[in-house]
Amino acid sequence: MKSKKSLYILLPAVFLLWGFIVFKIFYHLGDANDNPVYYNSVQKIAEEDNVPDTFSLVLDYKDPFLSKVFDVSKKSNKKVKQVKRVTNKIIWPEIEYLGRMINPRTNKSRISITINGKEKIFSPGEIKDEVLLVKSFDDSIYVKYLGEKKTIFK
Repeated sequence: MKSKKSLYILLPAVFLLWGFIVFKIFYHLGDANDNPVYYNSVQKIAEEDNVPDTFSLVLDYKDPFLSKVFDVSKKSNKKVKQVKRVTNKIIWPEIEYLGRMINPRTNKSRISITINGKEKIFSPGEIKDEVLLVKSFDDSIYVKYLGEKKTIFK
């Protein structure tokens, strides 16, 4: 008997709750076209109002790692010496990629390259005339000469 009493109380409460939810959904769906909003005035922004944004950084905050507050007003008078890097420009030999041949039995590739007019046949990782063939593709090769790397296209 106790379960029937709770059924008589809870069942109408569930219907009222679902009815309220459905009413709210239909009320908001029908509301979109009823009251259109019209704007009659157009506001123009004056050119005088376009002031460039200016700001300054506040850098006197506590360092989270050293637990110190830095004083930004101190400027160091140290002159930084600029070190000029002397780079030895490497003069590359004339390299031309002719093509790639694949052995169907072993599935190994051989690459035909001309270096200064002389034709050489490379395997990937092989060095000839100080030119290392790093990688080969159908349309290009990746070579290394005296520590400098370069991609050469067909």
